[in-house]
Amino acid sequence: MLQKNKNKDIVERVLKLGKSYFTDNTQLRCLAMEGKEGIKSPFFAFVISSKTEKLAVNRNLLKRRGRHIVRELVPLSLPNTACVFFFKKGAISLPFDKLKEQIVFLLKKAKLKE
Repeated sequence: MLQKNKNKDIVERVLKLGKSYFTDNTQLRCLAMEGKEGIKSPFFAFVISSKTEKLAVNRNLLKRRGRHIVRELVPLSLPNTACVFFFKKGAISLPFDKLKEQIVFLLKKAKLKE
C-alpha cells in the first residue's frame, strides 16, 4: 500500500507530465512511471472538485463508481502506469452505464484496455 505523501507525489507528477484524454464529462491523465520513481502496481486516482459538486456524498459516489469500473476492467499487468481521472460538472447526473462507457472509451484511447 502506498503512503499518502507518495500518492500526492505521484498525482503531481502525472499532472505535470501525463498525457490527457477527454470525453464530455471525464478526463484521464496517464503516465508510464519507470526508473527509480516507478510503481509496482497500477495506480488510479479519482478527482472531483468541490466547485464541480458541492455535496461530499455525490463526490464520493462518483469516486466509488469510478473505482468499481476500473477494478473490473483493468488487469493488474500494467505495473508502471499511473492514471488520474477527473470528473466534470455533468458527471453526477450520468447513469452508471454511461459513466462506464466513458471510462472504457478513455482507457481504450490511452491503450490501457483492448
